Amino acid sequence: MPSFNELAWAALIYWAASYGGNIEGDKPYVDLMQMQEILCRLRESPQELELDEIKGSLVKFLNEWRSMLSNSSEMLARIKNGLVESIPHLSCLSDTPIAEFNLSAGSDAIRGFFDELLQVKGIGPTSAAKIAHILRPQLFVPWDRDICSHFEKEKLIPKGGDGRAYVEFLHVAQGSVLDVIADFRSSHPGQEPDNYLSRKLNCPIAKSMAKFIDEYNWITITKKLPVPPPWWPS
Repeated sequence: MPSFNELAWAALIYWAASYGGNIEGDKPYVDLMQMQEILCRLRESPQELELDEIKGSLVKFLNEWRSMLSNSSEMLARIKNGLVESIPHLSCLSDTPIAEFNLSAGSDAIRGFFDELLQVKGIGPTSAAKIAHILRPQLFVPWDRDICSHFEKEKLIPKGGDGRAYVEFLHVAQGSVLDVIADFRSSHPGQEPDNYLSRKLNCPIAKSMAKFIDEYNWITITKKLPVPPPWWPS
């Protein structure tokens, strides 16, 4: 489980890599998260969206995050239909911070929502988790193939990358978030680590703990970078 210091180092490295031109991870994310009107309809009434709006917002973001989705009308229509079909499950899930969400009570809705996204031809577990995060950025944590495989090998989640595995992944992520918050508050009482890091990194948007945990996982698991660096004095 990460400490706040480890999470902060990962966030800094991710920020530097993003704006250094190597991965540009933050810019597409920030651009999409500032499209408030589009996001509102994606989350609440996707049936009202035109296909070009989905292409220019969600699919553009997913492809800049290396999902390699087709921009064809057929693919866009499938995504729109998948979002519409997921509404009954998603409407049961408020955008509660992951540290406060009752995952046991919400597990059926999460599993149903995630598996509904996986029914969309062309959407795999990685893209489904990215979409989930955009729709509920406080609650859902993205993953990728390396992160999923890591936790499978650690026997913390079942194999398959389906809704059942994703629920267990969120349990693991929630444990990490709670540890970070407890560690941070021991030296910064009354403050929140996500707000603190967002300010210190001059983020154009306020990132959630779900996003910061994703950055930590991506830096330490996908990119295999130690945090802090081994030369940093303890």
